[in-house]
Amino acid sequence: MDDVDIEDAVVVEAASSDSRIDRHNSPKVAVNEHFPVGSSVSTVTEAMMRVGEDLDTPEVGRLAPDTICTVLQLGIGPLGRRLKVRCNATSKEGWISCVGKGGNVLLKNLTPPDLGSQMPAVSQDALSSAPVATPPTARGGAWLAAGVTAALNRVLATVRASVRLQQAVTMKDRLCWRCQAAKRARLLTPEQSAELEKRIRGGLDGQADEVRDILDGLGVPPAPDEPMQAGSPQWTCVVCHTQQRTRGWRCPFRHRFCRACMVKWTEAVPLPNCPQEGCGYRLGEHDLEDLRVPKSRIEAFRTVRLEEGLAALQEEDSESQVKVLRCPGASCGAAVVCGEARRRWACACGAPPACSACGVTPYHYHGRCSEVQNLRARWLAWLQGGREAYKGLERRAVREATAQQKALKEALDRNAEAEQDEEWKAAHCRLCPKCKRPVEKVAGCNTMVCGQNTHGGGRQAGCGHRFNWKEAKPYKAGPAAARPSAAAARQSLARKGALSGRGVRHLFAQCKLCGVADKCIVGPRFRCIHCQDFSCCMKCEPRLASEHPEGHVFEILFEDELDWSTIGVPLPNGIRARVRRRASHLAPDSMAAMVDEEEISGSRGRKRGRTDDIAGLEGVLRGQRRGRYVLELPDGVGNKLISPELLQPLLTQKQAERLLASGAIANADAMAAAAAAVSA
Repeated sequence: MDDVDIEDAVVVEAASSDSRIDRHNSPKVAVNEHFPVGSSVSTVTEAMMRVGEDLDTPEVGRLAPDTICTVLQLGIGPLGRRLKVRCNATSKEGWISCVGKGGNVLLKNLTPPDLGSQMPAVSQDALSSAPVATPPTARGGAWLAAGVTAALNRVLATVRASVRLQQAVTMKDRLCWRCQAAKRARLLTPEQSAELEKRIRGGLDGQADEVRDILDGLGVPPAPDEPMQAGSPQWTCVVCHTQQRTRGWRCPFRHRFCRACMVKWTEAVPLPNCPQEGCGYRLGEHDLEDLRVPKSRIEAFRTVRLEEGLAALQEEDSESQVKVLRCPGASCGAAVVCGEARRRWACACGAPPACSACGVTPYHYHGRCSEVQNLRARWLAWLQGGREAYKGLERRAVREATAQQKALKEALDRNAEAEQDEEWKAAHCRLCPKCKRPVEKVAGCNTMVCGQNTHGGGRQAGCGHRFNWKEAKPYKAGPAAARPSAAAARQSLARKGALSGRGVRHLFAQCKLCGVADKCIVGPRFRCIHCQDFSCCMKCEPRLASEHPEGHVFEILFEDELDWSTIGVPLPNGIRARVRRRASHLAPDSMAAMVDEEEISGSRGRKRGRTDDIAGLEGVLRGQRRGRYVLELPDGVGNKLISPELLQPLLTQKQAERLLASGAIANADAMAAAAAAVSA
């Protein structure tokens, strides 16, 4: 058997040379062989990952630019462009192309070349056909030298391809930076800048050259790391002390540094300034963009600058004191400078709106800032037992008022019966001259015997004195049994209205849960301070826990906030009205402004006093005196002069609307004023 040179079975081609070693017409080395199995690659542009090597197989997903993958298998297609990779971020596996249809490179090799891995592979058939005898030393040395040379050529080709790829990526980054710089200088519109960047990322060298010509024509300066023009002198970076052939970065005072040193400097210092000793220039956001630092570093720079500015605004020694409100969002550092007026501020991050005066979230439409904490404490107390206590007091008040009213009615009935008895005795009886007992003449002559009939029989209590009927004195009606006093009657009525909010009608305020639009809330009104217009009644209040946003605080209103004295509508006679426990715009002790007039018809000489004890009582309006309304209380309690701001007419929603729309008002805006007074 003739000797067979193993080199004849090995076919190698360097990617950077048109010459090839092809003694048996073997095919070229495929492009995908520049990305060995197990190496790490990075996508240059967006890449499509498919299930199989063929382009008509189903899609697995898209890989974004700069996605790092691991090569699993090389394709065997005729073009040699396909690779099977695994995405390091998602662990998805699929086939992608390493070169585009236009010849543009789609992948970047991140693994440094290894001489051992680049040695040419020898096929098993070639080894089996080789002679068993050991070749001569000279021939073996020649074979080894040829294999090493081929491996070195392949390594060199791979390095050159990687360098060219890296240069292409860097060139595109520089051009994109110049587009952004032109947009900041308003040489390009945002749409034009986006269109140029799209052409740069397209991958065709001709388009990149076209964009470069456009930017040069606009006068956009080159990037700091872009090589200087031919013939320009070299300069030395004072930080790294190396000769530089790039433009570098310069501050306004002409201090010059290389881009690599400046990028490291910006990463090491939160608020970097010029590295030159004694230079006070502080880098701005545009300087970081010129250096092409990562976006995360620019965001961190903005955050630090914001914090520095806010700290300067809040310094105690600052001449102009302003209030800075920070966004309540956990991951948002936005802030706003607030004035003196209370306003609603909502951050663009989607955090709940806050009050610019007190910072409470959510924003409170109702209640002063100083009252929010007290309202929250009262609402919490209501939820933790106040509701049950109120209902218990309500039942107790009803029982006590009913019992008191019954006892008062019985006393009045007895008094009326005693008065009728006295009137009858005055008309039919005369007094015994001796014991002064009343004696009734039923029939017969005028001779009378005290305690019995004149001719005997019919014995009763009496002294037995004989007298003449005509000569006896007539019986005069005396005072009947003790009549219940006005104070007792007021106490009985007070028990009826003793519970706060009982019977109060909140005009023009409807319950949002009941769904009845033409009826006002009667009784305690629960108004959400965080909603612009949301109220509910006592019956629907337990539903708030499941049908209203959690964390909202409700203000419990036991009195109607509509003040009829400010609307300018006189209340007609004959309507029922109620005495407020407190005026909506007056201090609680303003009840002393009421003037007590016990039974105005016959009490001018009586001493007038304060009537704080009639708060919550109901009566009928009987006119006006001295700018106050005359309120007639039931059960003979008497009349009261009540200030207009302390009086609430007991009207239905429709009655109130008719009263406001009647001819009693001069302006047509009274309805709007009333509704505004309730919602304010």
